Amino acid sequence: MEIVFVVENKENMERQEQTFTLEQVQKGLQQEWLNTMKVKNFGLVSGNDDGITEAVLATLELRKSDLVNLLNTNISLKERNSEKDIVSIHAYVDQLVDNTDGVHDSYDNCWMVVPATWAEDMAKKNQFKDLETFFDEYTYDDADEWLDKAIKDGVLLECGIGSIILKRPVH
Repeated sequence: MEIVFVVENKENMERQEQTFTLEQVQKGLQQEWLNTMKVKNFGLVSGNDDGITEAVLATLELRKSDLVNLLNTNISLKERNSEKDIVSIHAYVDQLVDNTDGVHDSYDNCWMVVPATWAEDMAKKNQFKDLETFFDEYTYDDADEWLDKAIKDGVLLECGIGSIILKRPVH
């Protein structure tokens, strides 16, 4: 997975993002970039890095074998070319990171990007008529375990929390 950090200039609201590999983040290269951007008056869009980077890295380490399988699963990524073929689903923070004792409650939610056909199948399995009805009525409880299922089914395209985005590389 690629890890994208999004920063924003506090004065003019200009946004920039930088993509790192997992190996680069484990070496702390993102922190060097964040420090450079801080000097230029940029900060993470979601505020200070209050441990969320470490929480995401811990999740990646914990789910390493599932993510390796995900990256080795062929999926028709043509769906990324059409907004109507992919959807974003929001879920509880603990779907992506360990939120023991509510340490990351300030983030409110995490999100995932998946093919719309997969999401519609999941919605119907959760007793919704169709995807549109799901989006009109769902709560985070209805999306519980969807992130794990998307990883296991090999359909997860992106997910994120705060200013951190995990992207599946497109080859």
